[in-house]
Amino acid sequence: LRRELVSADGRTTIIVIQPTKTAGQWSDANSLLQEFCESPPPGYTLHITGMPAVLSGDGCFNSVRAKVNTRDMNFELIFKAEVCTVPIALLIIGSMVQYVRLLLLPMMLVVVSFVLTSALTTPWMDTVPIARDVPAAVMSVVMAICLDSSLFFLSAFSEQHTAGWSLQQNVDAVTTSIGHTVFVSGTLVTIAFFGSMVLPEENLQGSGFCMGIAAISCMATSILLMPSLLLVAGKTLTGTVFRNSRLQPVELSGF
Repeated sequence: LRRELVSADGRTTIIVIQPTKTAGQWSDANSLLQEFCESPPPGYTLHITGMPAVLSGDGCFNSVRAKVNTRDMNFELIFKAEVCTVPIALLIIGSMVQYVRLLLLPMMLVVVSFVLTSALTTPWMDTVPIARDVPAAVMSVVMAICLDSSLFFLSAFSEQHTAGWSLQQNVDAVTTSIGHTVFVSGTLVTIAFFGSMVLPEENLQGSGFCMGIAAISCMATSILLMPSLLLVAGKTLTGTVFRNSRLQPVELSGF
């Protein structure tokens, strides 16, 4: 074991502690290691890491301890990532929508979808094993699906509104065509996420379950909420567009 645990210069030693069973309190074992790290033998520097330290958020190096809330860290990292990506996504949607005020709807869709996902997932928390970093990943999935479906809905609505369609006719057409596309796409994504529940890894099972719920929530809010918001606030969000007679629908008899 010397070759595996001791460095070539003979100055670094790696000690591996392997649990023999899953029962017990990892926090107790981690506390023992942290106490040992705080008062190392003279002339030695200790660095303690591993799953117990990661789960508890404790770390120790050279007698210096650091406490990190891994759950808050995950949300902080995902928040920074979304802050960078959401404006870019909204710029892409805005380039195809033509009406700036319509960009309020995708963000409203994201908030409602995340709240609905949380409400649907909460009753299963004691049944399905869910890792601590799953909420951050679910937020990314909600963002991706909601912004993607909003792009389809708003681009079609904006184009038809500019062409002079009435509000009711526009919403009906968008709900029928785009709603069907979002339903089929969301169903495929949901099946893919729920498919991970057959894997033998518990963390992947919990992640797949939560993301499947997120896909269902995003699909439902996109199909039901988005057309409703367009019908209620469509005129306010788009303003007045003067109709061009050349863009009026033409009735063709005999064809």
